[in-house]
Amino acid sequence: VKDKFTSGVAWVSLPGATTADQITAAFAAGLGLAAGPDVAVAIRRIVVEEQVLVVLDGVDGCRAIVHELIDGPFRGGSSRFIVSTPTPLGYSGEEVVPLAPMMVPPPDTVAELEDLYDYEASALFLDRVTELSDTLLDHMDPDAVAELVRRLEGHPQRICLAAAQTRFQSVPMILKDLPAAGA
Repeated sequence: VKDKFTSGVAWVSLPGATTADQITAAFAAGLGLAAGPDVAVAIRRIVVEEQVLVVLDGVDGCRAIVHELIDGPFRGGSSRFIVSTPTPLGYSGEEVVPLAPMMVPPPDTVAELEDLYDYEASALFLDRVTELSDTLLDHMDPDAVAELVRRLEGHPQRICLAAAQTRFQSVPMILKDLPAAGA
C-alpha cells in the first residue's frame, strides 16, 4: 500500500457527522490539518494532488454529502477512497467489496475488557462505543460484549448499530432484543 499511496493513509471518522462543516472537520483531523478558514481548500488540494488512501468510516449519516464530494471536487484526483457503508453510495467508479464476518471471541475466553481487543468484532464494538463516550466502557461486562458480537455473527454493520444503541440501552438490554445464539 505504501508504494501506491506515497502520501500515506488518512482515517476520516464520520459516525455522527451530518453536515458539511462536520465532514470538513473530520477530513481535517484525518489529514492532520489545523482548522481554519482555508482548510477546505487544503483538503481539496491534498486529495486531488497527492496520493492518499482515504478511509471514510461511518458514512451512513452523511451519504449524500460524501457522494457529492467524491463525484464533485475530489473526482479525478490522485487519492483513492475506501468507504464503509452498508449500501453503495453510487459514485462514479465505485467498486463494491463485501466484507466477511469479523473474528469473534470464542465462548468462555474473555476475562477482562482489554481481552476483547484481541478479536476484530469486539474491538470494533469497543472503538465505536468509545467514540460515543469514554465513560460508556466503565461499566461494561466483557462477557456480555463478547456474547453480543457472537450473536451479531461478527458482521461489522450490525456491530456498529449495536454500539450506537449503547447510548440508550445497556449491552444486556440489547442482548434481550436479539435472538438467542443458534436460533
